[in-house]
Amino acid sequence: MSVESYRHNIFIFIICLSLPHLSLANNSAIQILAEEITYNSQSNLVSSSTPIQGSKGTTTFTASSVDINPDTSEIIMQNISVTDSNQLNMKADSATFSQKNNSIIMKPLTLSLYALDAKVQAKSISKTEDITSLNDAVYTPCNTDKGKCPFWSISLSKFNLSDDSSSSLKHTTFYIKSIPVFYLPWARLPKSTVTNSTGLLVPDYKVNDNIGTMIFFPFHKVWSDYHDTTFTPVLMSNDRFMIQLNDRWNFKHGESKTFISVLDNSRNNDVEETYRWNIDNTENFRINDTLQLLLNINRTSDQTYLRRYYDQRDPYLESSIDLNAYGEQTFFNISVQDFQDLRLPTDETKVLDTIPQFSYARQTSAVVDTLHFKYFIHGQELSFKDEVEKTKRIVSWVDLIYPTILPGGQKLTTSLRLRGDTYSFQQSEFYNNSVHDGTRSRWQPTASILWEYPLIASYDSFSYILTPKIEGIITPKVNDDQWVDTDSKNFYLSQMNLFGMQRFQGYDLIDDSSRINYGLDWRGWTHNNSSIKLFVGQSYSFDDMADRLNNEMFWSEGSSNWVAHEAITFNNWVSLFNTMLLENNSMEINFSETTIRLGNTDQYIDLSHIFNQQFDEDRDVNEVSSNLYGKLGKNWFAGLGARYSMLEHKARYYQMLLSYENDCAKFSIGMKNTFTSDRDYEANTEFYFNFILRTFGSKYQNADTRRFKKHSGSF
Repeated sequence: MSVESYRHNIFIFIICLSLPHLSLANNSAIQILAEEITYNSQSNLVSSSTPIQGSKGTTTFTASSVDINPDTSEIIMQNISVTDSNQLNMKADSATFSQKNNSIIMKPLTLSLYALDAKVQAKSISKTEDITSLNDAVYTPCNTDKGKCPFWSISLSKFNLSDDSSSSLKHTTFYIKSIPVFYLPWARLPKSTVTNSTGLLVPDYKVNDNIGTMIFFPFHKVWSDYHDTTFTPVLMSNDRFMIQLNDRWNFKHGESKTFISVLDNSRNNDVEETYRWNIDNTENFRINDTLQLLLNINRTSDQTYLRRYYDQRDPYLESSIDLNAYGEQTFFNISVQDFQDLRLPTDETKVLDTIPQFSYARQTSAVVDTLHFKYFIHGQELSFKDEVEKTKRIVSWVDLIYPTILPGGQKLTTSLRLRGDTYSFQQSEFYNNSVHDGTRSRWQPTASILWEYPLIASYDSFSYILTPKIEGIITPKVNDDQWVDTDSKNFYLSQMNLFGMQRFQGYDLIDDSSRINYGLDWRGWTHNNSSIKLFVGQSYSFDDMADRLNNEMFWSEGSSNWVAHEAITFNNWVSLFNTMLLENNSMEINFSETTIRLGNTDQYIDLSHIFNQQFDEDRDVNEVSSNLYGKLGKNWFAGLGARYSMLEHKARYYQMLLSYENDCAKFSIGMKNTFTSDRDYEANTEFYFNFILRTFGSKYQNADTRRFKKHSGSF
């Protein structure tokens, strides 16, 4: 038989206890089913000594017995079990529900949260008007099957949860296995819907033999849902103190990010500055759907502050103002850039001064068939600090592009470009090392035809596409010896720039060689996750490019180096990537970069080699490196890594790693020994360890990261 109980909010208590973000309608009916029910008229008590079951939506409960007292509005259940098919399972020896006092008491409690893959045990749980309390509770996401001691757990004497989802904890202890490692007498947690709250954050520290010990005490202030600031005083053993400020603000039409650090350096006599500092500020204003204003300020007090305290090794810091305008087929930019040079001064060092510039680019829709135009114009003023040299330039070109598909799937792309530049020189150093003043202009027409023929074949277990490519480019010569070269000094031939009108970086030097580019691209793949990509190509120039580039490594009797690239994967166990430049006649390798991986995610070895003799002997590179990583048993992993210079016959570095991972935590310890030194960087040995906890489901929280360094001699 079935008896419908009076309206009660039992399930609201249970669900809101374990998952505060869920809500059920109060005073909703719960149905209880039992094989037998007895009624005692003298005590006015309804009871069932046989097992009962009840339901509310996807949530069901069972109990071995139940007593219902209408006079006191109480329900008492024994051996109760509550299950939600998607969220939780809760068990208790006894449960008392009082509608009169609007309360619930369950003891002892065992709760499994499916969604969070976690478990809670408590001596008792009680629910009053607006407070839910757990007493003597233990929380862990670790495996506790068959009474197994969890790898880590948190115990607390009392946990209070308010109806507004805010909570407080008393006498909280963090355990690893059964060993207590951290104790907190009291803590307050914000609402479950709050992801950002004012308060003290976890302190941190850093130890280094150069800068000593640094202890960080961060305080986080929330101004609004869209604005917060972290203020961090730092105590230091070798210096007086440091202050850091990190501010974030998202407003209606943009965002702002600011980082400021200031150091009292009065103890350090090696540096003149009493106060050292850095500011990095970015402002992004979205004026409307098409306009954007970007402001960036990045400055530091001296050349070594960021290297010493923040391990930043950028050669310069850039500050800028940008105004961008976007259209469906148009882009326009006006910007001003300024640089702070952090490099070691030399006789040849030149530091760029403030650079105003603008750029405009547009692509038209198809005019006739697939024929379309591209327009580009760029203006810039280049000057150097403490130098009289100054160059102003306006670079522009118009492209006519006409791609067509020929019979049989052949593709033919015809391109015409007319480029026009105007430069103003003031004591500008030309490519031939002469110095000039005045204004000069140049015009450069270029025509190219690119033919491609994809040949496709497919078999039962293998398919491939073979694409031969031939490109012819015709362009008149320009006298670049009588021109500046401020942005095109690096020329690196690869499969990425073999085809195209302009292979030089930057704008100053024009690729004015009439030439034929040709190559073969082959891509194949199987149905068992194996693939292969091969490319080989070359360029033949009708002009003396070796003399033009002052580098015979790239060209021989009109022909460039052969460019080759391979990418091979086999059953997710073997992968190989290689890029090479081969001398035209002797096929000697001028450049090669290779990476091979053997294994899967549990065990693998990486082998890498880089060889480069493209430029001169002072810049040659011939180095090998290797990384070995393997799983040791069920939970342990080990890794080894090293880099070795075959030219200098010495190690660059080696490193070792040992890690442990189980169902709820990760731990790793390792070291790295570096043997190379440069400015502000000494050869050192670094030890580190990480401890990461899985808190909810598959989410991991980085609990601790510490790094220790000590000086090391040369190898």
